[in-house]
Amino acid sequence: MEALKKAIGNRIRSCRKARGISQQDLALSIGRATSAVSNIERGLSFPSVETLINAADALDCEVRDFFEGIEASAGKSDTRLRLEGEMWGLLFAMSDRELSAVIKTSKAIIAVRD
Repeated sequence: MEALKKAIGNRIRSCRKARGISQQDLALSIGRATSAVSNIERGLSFPSVETLINAADALDCEVRDFFEGIEASAGKSDTRLRLEGEMWGLLFAMSDRELSAVIKTSKAIIAVRD
């Protein structure tokens, strides 16, 4: 459960930062305290369904976006979860053209590594 809370919190943080929204502004738009948003993003508390729906609306995404790929999070370090969440938020904010360029670059990096 702890890994799930951290993974969802990382996803919410990444979406928020990718849109240039502060914790305080997100908190105001979803009717929660800034400290509650902070606790959710740090994986210290699990958001309610209502909070997830409100956060998705405020961040212009779908609730499912907070959960995609999370089952693969089991056993990953906090650093890995944070980095994946940050990357996910960046990818989510990119245009199709930018995303295509990132995929091509990533494939080139992996090809050199192998």
